[in-house]
Amino acid sequence: MAAINSKEYLTLVVEMEKLKSKFASLELENQRLLGDLQKVTVEKQQQQEEFTRRVQELETTIIILQQQRGGGQGIIKEPKISLPVKFDGSRAHFRGFLNQVRFVIQMHPTCYPIDASRVGLVGTLLTGIALLWFAPLLETNSLLLHNFEEFVKEFKACFGDTDGARTTINKICTLRQGDQPTSTYATNFWLIASDISWDEQALIEQFRSGVLSNVNE
Repeated sequence: MAAINSKEYLTLVVEMEKLKSKFASLELENQRLLGDLQKVTVEKQQQQEEFTRRVQELETTIIILQQQRGGGQGIIKEPKISLPVKFDGSRAHFRGFLNQVRFVIQMHPTCYPIDASRVGLVGTLLTGIALLWFAPLLETNSLLLHNFEEFVKEFKACFGDTDGARTTINKICTLRQGDQPTSTYATNFWLIASDISWDEQALIEQFRSGVLSNVNE
């Protein structure tokens, strides 16, 4: 291997320094571009959120104007339905509360036409720990406030029965007729049974195990 003289060595050193300088410049440029990209991404997300909010506001305005223009003629009057009792975070009451909310929304489509109004309905019916959970969503204008089904998923994850199947099986296995009429026991039994996937024979055997012996005979 031929030896490198001093002149060639100095030339290589200069070229190396130029490459290092160029590489450093490219790194700075990449960082700048990355920063610009992140900024654009944030701006686009904010624009999308604003666009979604405006669309929902316009949808609500259109519905209100249609109602006012129609003067009530040809519009089916929605039935009066009592709102559910406020939910305080109790897991035992979660399912019933959510079903009542869905029923209110279903029977009052013009009052709750968009996701934001439906989530808002839930928010007005919360108290205690459930309201404490909801507050940060409202204060930060969370995207969940504009997506009812995603909101329900998070709501259920926090307050719903996380092991519903096991809870239901425990309920049906410990259910006994006791002093109540057979008809009442049967009603309670089949209400619970509707939430599990047992076959008919297994349900019949379980029903018999909880009924009074004189009726079973």
